[in-house]
Amino acid sequence: MTLALESLRQKARLAPEGPGIYIHRDRNREVLYVGKARNLRNRLRSYFFGTERLSQRIRQLVSRIEDFDIVLSQNENESLVLEAQFIKSHQPPFNILLRDGKAFPYVRVDTRESWPTLRMVRRRREDGALYFGPYASGTRVMDVLAVIRKFFPLVKCTPRVMKTIPRPCNYFHMNQCLAPCHVAVEPKHYKAHVDAAIALLRGQIRSVRTLLNEQMLDASAREDFERAAVYRDQIKAIEDLGQSQSVDFGLAVDLDLVTVFWGADRFSVAILGVRNGQVVQSHAYASPYALDVMAAEGGTEISGDDGALQSGGAAEIDLRCQTRLASLLALLRVFYLSHAPASTICVCDRAGHWTALVSAGFQALLPMLRKQGGGPEIYAAKVTDGVENLSEMVASGAAKREKKALQQELVRLLSSLYDTARQKYQQDKLLGSQQEQMVLGLQTFLDMPAEPSWIECFDISTFQGAETVASQVVFRDGTPFRKGYRRYVIKTIETQDDFGSLREVMRRRFRDVVSLGTPDLVIVDGGEPQLREVKKVLVGMGLVDLPVVGIAKSRTRSSFLSNVVEQSLERMVLISGSDSQGYPVSFETRALRIGSPEYRLVTQMRDEAHRFAITFHRQRRNRRSMGSLVDGI
Repeated sequence: MTLALESLRQKARLAPEGPGIYIHRDRNREVLYVGKARNLRNRLRSYFFGTERLSQRIRQLVSRIEDFDIVLSQNENESLVLEAQFIKSHQPPFNILLRDGKAFPYVRVDTRESWPTLRMVRRRREDGALYFGPYASGTRVMDVLAVIRKFFPLVKCTPRVMKTIPRPCNYFHMNQCLAPCHVAVEPKHYKAHVDAAIALLRGQIRSVRTLLNEQMLDASAREDFERAAVYRDQIKAIEDLGQSQSVDFGLAVDLDLVTVFWGADRFSVAILGVRNGQVVQSHAYASPYALDVMAAEGGTEISGDDGALQSGGAAEIDLRCQTRLASLLALLRVFYLSHAPASTICVCDRAGHWTALVSAGFQALLPMLRKQGGGPEIYAAKVTDGVENLSEMVASGAAKREKKALQQELVRLLSSLYDTARQKYQQDKLLGSQQEQMVLGLQTFLDMPAEPSWIECFDISTFQGAETVASQVVFRDGTPFRKGYRRYVIKTIETQDDFGSLREVMRRRFRDVVSLGTPDLVIVDGGEPQLREVKKVLVGMGLVDLPVVGIAKSRTRSSFLSNVVEQSLERMVLISGSDSQGYPVSFETRALRIGSPEYRLVTQMRDEAHRFAITFHRQRRNRRSMGSLVDGI
């Protein structure tokens, strides 16, 4: 099992059980796959547990996943639409469907017409009409429109047909149309039906559902079960339509929503990008507080009581809020170095501490954001309210009812985004505590005076002495530090000599300790012979006090005469005695208890070093084989 897979399994165990979408990313944070789920925890666990049962395509996807993000949604319909929008925006390589230009349907109502009517369309345009959706199924929309047209006597035909029809159609005789084409109809009376239909589209379905339910019960009492089934399906249709979508604002809104969850020793941020009124990107990050970053960088300080802005020379300064602000600014600065900002950025938390910093602290970001291609406005508010001014800012030319609908959508979406930030914090907190336990467990197991926060593990890979390579993986605070990974091509050894290869790697790694530094612990894949050779090289280079240990693989014994397979425990080899110069003279072997924190850390490092080495070895061997074949031709 690779280190990345074990980390993903731990993160999947901590995922929420509600609906939403998940975004698989590679080591460069590029989107590999976007999917939806009714239960995010169960769906994510299906990727990383029992991988041998997965198809070849899914196994290839899992092998490239380094991390995943989640976006919580209100319901399954919303997650379906979110999935489609993310796929169309990012074009992930492992998504097959929904990458074309097709769109989910909308319901369009133009209240400026003389006799407004409801129509299903596939594109939302900036034409002043009202658009509801997008919805997950065109069939469902047509079913609901059939319900609305039956209970609200609105015009069914187009304006051109209305001008040419010689007499009222059958819908008038069925009491499903007021027939303003040939019958005198009071505009106010017609508008009341339009408003009722719009209310139904906005989710106010209780009255219509009550009427349908009464008719369904009446049909059942008369044993007209076919008609009762029709009413049942109509109720189901309007209930599906009544589910909130909250992923399309209905306006050409360009906005970045940022929610912050504050913890005791760290914080998390969830960022949602809205372009042209649709959600197109989502990111979630967790970070410890940057204690070494001063809030003076932003030129502001805040009090912890009410968030009021204080002057630089104020007598009382809340250092906690000062550190929080500096940490948030640092994270946003890094994020927007690689992401284009929207024209408006809204930063929210639960308490609303940052409202007073709109014209001060966050302004430190503006010069850098302008260099990224825009001059955004930064707005701060509480998650639960305070979005009235924001809706005025991003939709200044919209109608009053559109702004009101936008406010409701923003509050609901910000609440969901805040839950995403809180979930990210909880995941990072639990994973961080597990990693801390692994480091402390290894310190106790090896009787080290200090925590081995910087560990390097080495492994050799060869095949009959050809294309011998070595790998160096680095862990910081129990997590992989991939910038410190190194690969070595063995140059001085032409035969299969693991000891000589280890000696060369050690000399090349520690020949410049001034600039490269020295780790707290070195782990070598091997037993006493490998450990002895490595220690001799380090002593010869003056690194007598550098701790070195070896990890010996478990051994399996079996025979044809017995069904019992004997397997020894994983073991670590330590130097228990040295001579006056520091060279090892005696060794000690300690068995690792399966499942212990130190067992998980050491085996993960060993497996990661082995994977890193053998991958490099296969690349060089394949390149050499292909080159020989071409040279022969």
